[in-house]
Amino acid sequence: MNYRPEIDGLRSVAVVPVILFHAGASLFSGGFIGVDVFFVISGYLITTILLNDIEAGRFSLVTFYERRARRILPALFVVMLACIPFAWAWMLPEQMEEFGRSLIAVVLFVSNVLFWREAGYFSPAAEEKPLLHTWSLAVEEQYYLLFPILLFLAWRLGRKVAFTIIGVIALISLGLSEVGWRKAPTANFYLTIFRAWELFAGSLVAFVMSRRTVAPNQVFSLAGLAMVIVPIFAFDDTTPSPGLITVVPVAGVALIILFGSGDTLVRRLLGSRIPVAIGLVSYSAYLWHQPLFAFARLRYAESFDLALGGALVVMTLALAFLSWRYVERPFRDRSSKTWTRPRIFAWSALGMVALAAAGLGAHLTQGFASRLSETERAFVAALDNRPDDDFRQVASRAGFGSGKPKLLIIGDSFAKDLYEGLRASSTADLSRLDVVLVTIPRRCKNVLRDTPDLAAFLDPSDKQCQNWKPRVGDPDLDALVREADLTLVRSAWDVLPTREMPRTYDHLDALAPGRVAFLEATTFGDVKYNSLSALRTRTERVADIDTNASYTVVDPAPPMIDLIHQARSRMTGRAYFHVNDAFCEAGKGCRVIDEDGAPLTPDGGHTTARGETIMVEKLFDMPEFRRMWDTNLGSP
Repeated sequence: MNYRPEIDGLRSVAVVPVILFHAGASLFSGGFIGVDVFFVISGYLITTILLNDIEAGRFSLVTFYERRARRILPALFVVMLACIPFAWAWMLPEQMEEFGRSLIAVVLFVSNVLFWREAGYFSPAAEEKPLLHTWSLAVEEQYYLLFPILLFLAWRLGRKVAFTIIGVIALISLGLSEVGWRKAPTANFYLTIFRAWELFAGSLVAFVMSRRTVAPNQVFSLAGLAMVIVPIFAFDDTTPSPGLITVVPVAGVALIILFGSGDTLVRRLLGSRIPVAIGLVSYSAYLWHQPLFAFARLRYAESFDLALGGALVVMTLALAFLSWRYVERPFRDRSSKTWTRPRIFAWSALGMVALAAAGLGAHLTQGFASRLSETERAFVAALDNRPDDDFRQVASRAGFGSGKPKLLIIGDSFAKDLYEGLRASSTADLSRLDVVLVTIPRRCKNVLRDTPDLAAFLDPSDKQCQNWKPRVGDPDLDALVREADLTLVRSAWDVLPTREMPRTYDHLDALAPGRVAFLEATTFGDVKYNSLSALRTRTERVADIDTNASYTVVDPAPPMIDLIHQARSRMTGRAYFHVNDAFCEAGKGCRVIDEDGAPLTPDGGHTTARGETIMVEKLFDMPEFRRMWDTNLGSP
């Protein structure tokens, strides 16, 4: 296969936007399509190699897998190994346990499946996963494992039949991705079945070019380059990708490969020194960038900015050159007497076992929790705000059942905090009540069903939210409100819910006059316990500094304060209770640790068990709330 420098240059067009996207450069909002570009290039190159070997009668699975092992594993293992000490130093036990699972998944070539199950690619938590980017390697590795066998078997039926089979599978995969972004967007992003068409697009290009010479074409190649470049700036995290819209950059890559050789402007641009140099180290650059950004976000959570992101981009390219020069190149040299085929396979197996063992150790020891002091472990345990079995059971109830006084709670995760605080309160004594919880995710907006512009505030690809039931205004939920002796509503701060609070309240109050109350969501400010260092920053001085000291106080961001004031103003004259005042005082900020050193919030918004207790105590200290509670539910 003749060397084509413009394809190395095309790799730079793929990797640089991905890196800048993760660095936080908003201009490159569609930088993630660089992965799609890589997929097409890989499909083309791998299929070209396989076709040449099959036609020459030298096809060998062992040889093919040896090449892939030399190309992929050494640099990957070096990066994974480099991550371990930083994970040990900076990760909380739960994060370390997740990191351990990712080590195992990467060496088993299934990290795309793991990350599909754990989190969305664009979620804030995803930014702190050092090996998140290996999902795309897993997709390629699954392709490498299966495609040579498929091609070899299909080839026995004839070249045209093989081409047709690949084309049909590509169309099926494309169709599935178009359905997938509507029905299961996270699975659609990560799983190979929804991505195969991009790799097979490159395979089809290889079939065309292996049989005929395609004349260079300025117009087609420039159009292809535009089809790749424009989405980098035009796409964003709301773009339904992969799907039909992703055909644009995928077809653009195909046009560049087909028509961008010879004396075209595209070849002169992409084949110039800088793009080719970056393209040569693009694999290593892709490997290094995510761990660097993830660990920086863990270590410098409150100070990560574009300047730090820029410095990390430079560091990424420097490490990429070093690993390309001293890791990739030596191992890819098949004439090396040091790294023979048996040694490549043996060391690959040893590396996989060693890294998987490290990952298994992190999993079995709950993230090596013994790294933390007893005080730190207690603090971490207190931060756990996940729903328990009791909450899930109450939230699964469809309606009231007993003759006890009936309490209905409506809302998102802040309603969960309210329920847990009431459950722990002897004043509330929920054991004497019939409690039903109606939950609606924060992203779905807890507002009236007939809110005019509700759809504009929802992700168009999130069909679950668009069709969420029950929502306020639905007959089933309205019937529950009528039946309940008291309805409490509590949801997160947001532009739409804050604006729509009066309409939502008035609708519910008309159904049950005097039996509906809204409760404020808490907001403490920018509090992040997303790393061991962040936790120690707040806990190391608890024992000898009073909790009124500044280190335990955080100021909410001005936009949040504005929302608080807007909600309070709009809800004047309605049953709306200001629970944020239990933690925050105007001009003094919000307490985040109590006098015993226990955390009050795990994330700057929700409350821990201790925070829930303080919140509910504040509620029952309010005469109007206590009157509503006792009048409608009776006193204990």
